[in-house]
Amino acid sequence: MLERAHWVIDTVHAWQDGNSNVLRHLNSQVSETWSEKFRDGYDEEFWTYGTTWEALKQYYELTGRKDVPSYLQRSVDLAYRGTGEWKSNKGRGSLLSEFAITLSPGLAALYEYTGNQKYWVWALEGFASQAEAGATIERLGLFAQRFRPSQRFLWYLSKEFSGSQKREVSLGSTSPHVLAPEH
Repeated sequence: MLERAHWVIDTVHAWQDGNSNVLRHLNSQVSETWSEKFRDGYDEEFWTYGTTWEALKQYYELTGRKDVPSYLQRSVDLAYRGTGEWKSNKGRGSLLSEFAITLSPGLAALYEYTGNQKYWVWALEGFASQAEAGATIERLGLFAQRFRPSQRFLWYLSKEFSGSQKREVSLGSTSPHVLAPEH
């Protein structure tokens, strides 16, 4: 099972890097859908980022693989660079605000790993903006997508979380840990 998780993470890293050779080797079907607009991130569906960040956090906690936080950081930074574009796009509304509660756990984890205060501030702002909005969620699937990660963020607000425990992680350039899936 862990080998499959390595394969998924390696595929995600190759996707972010735009490394078509590695991506083609790991997952030829996925490699056909990659384009330059996906570099550093995952796709154009911002609601998926919270779940992806949660998975990266869990994988890192399980394996201690030091390149994982750098990929998480690249994704976060890319997402936040685009917030001006999202806010100005009236058709989609402010995606940052709409999905902020799903992003907060990943942002808090990144603060925990790096000690960079901006991630903690973004996590708190996002969580507070949605908690104060009091919006009604009408679709069950959307409720589940928001509820699950928002509960994880509550731990970061608890007394058990003592703040950044800056860890030795690689936030520079990385090379993929290529592991093909076993059949």
